[in-house]
Amino acid sequence: MYRVIFKYLGGANGGVDREDDRGRKGPPDWRAVRKDEYMLTINVGDGTTRYLFDMEVDPYQMNNLAGNPGYAGLEEEMRNLLYWWKAQLGDNLWPTPLLLAL
Repeated sequence: MYRVIFKYLGGANGGVDREDDRGRKGPPDWRAVRKDEYMLTINVGDGTTRYLFDMEVDPYQMNNLAGNPGYAGLEEEMRNLLYWWKAQLGDNLWPTPLLLAL
């Protein structure tokens, strides 16, 4: 089972005109996907992983697993799932890597 937390849906144009808590306008600067108990969030600007959480063990998201070598395979799998959803939903606000292995 997976869930996608993908696009900010506020505003008439998918959130592009929304204002964040710092007064900045524009599209959200992150994308996230959840699969089973894990949730991964990436930075749209540079494509880096911001967060990887085990939502069953850490529901309050206090222990960021991103960059932890023990979770490297899961992080790659989750990133690929996010890129797949990006393509399915036509999100072209950020670049997609040339290689996509699912």
